[in-house]
Amino acid sequence: MNYGGGYMGIGFAGGLWNGGVFAYNTAVVRVNASVVTNVYINRTIVQQTTIINTTNVSYNGGPNGVQHQPIAEDQVAEREQHTAPTTFQQQHMTQAAADKGNLASSNGGHPTTLALAKPLAGETHAPPAGFKPQPSKPLTELAKAQASPTTVAAAKTATAKTATVAKSAPPPAAKPASVPLAKAATEAAPKSGSAPARPAAKAASKPATKPPAKPEAAVAAKPAAKPPAKRETETTAKPEAKPAAKLGEKSKPKRDEKE
Repeated sequence: MNYGGGYMGIGFAGGLWNGGVFAYNTAVVRVNASVVTNVYINRTIVQQTTIINTTNVSYNGGPNGVQHQPIAEDQVAEREQHTAPTTFQQQHMTQAAADKGNLASSNGGHPTTLALAKPLAGETHAPPAGFKPQPSKPLTELAKAQASPTTVAAAKTATAKTATVAKSAPPPAAKPASVPLAKAATEAAPKSGSAPARPAAKAASKPATKPPAKPEAAVAAKPAAKPPAKRETETTAKPEAKPAAKLGEKSKPKRDEKE
């Protein structure tokens, strides 16, 4: 994987052991030149060991992943004898595991101690059996060094296969979904704020003005005004006028005849 900082895809191009001293390739690694003088610049080896991945994924294999298999040199390094952690490294691991302040449940994802101020002390280990370090080379020779033909071919093959898989593979689901979601979020924000206001205004205006006015006017005008007027004229005028007139007319002729 091309992580940068010298790890460009295959191996490490940020420096190498030159005899018993490590030399830094400042083409990709920055060091304090006033303190570290064992440095060189070699951009060719960086290009030769780089796997170009336009999909920007961080895994090997699978859809859109880097198509690279371990080469013979990688397999040899895997079978080599590896040095176990030093006693100081083991002490640091034990102390870090015992410190509850390092737990996310205690620090909320913000540990108070990110790194120890005191570096680890040196610890001498015997070299593996049969190991003989190569003699140191001039820094000018390191600046012209190139990767092995196997490494150069593997980087080119992995770059070509990765580009082919990226073209034939379907587009990732995250990219098409992120664009509509972003647009929907921006477009839905004004609509969601204005949509509730319209129904609320209509619902409040109709019941408050029109419906209450019609029942009150109809009940107050028609039933209250007309029926009382009819009942008063019919009951008081007609029954009282007619009996008084009839009784007076009938009694007069009778009195005259008797007299």
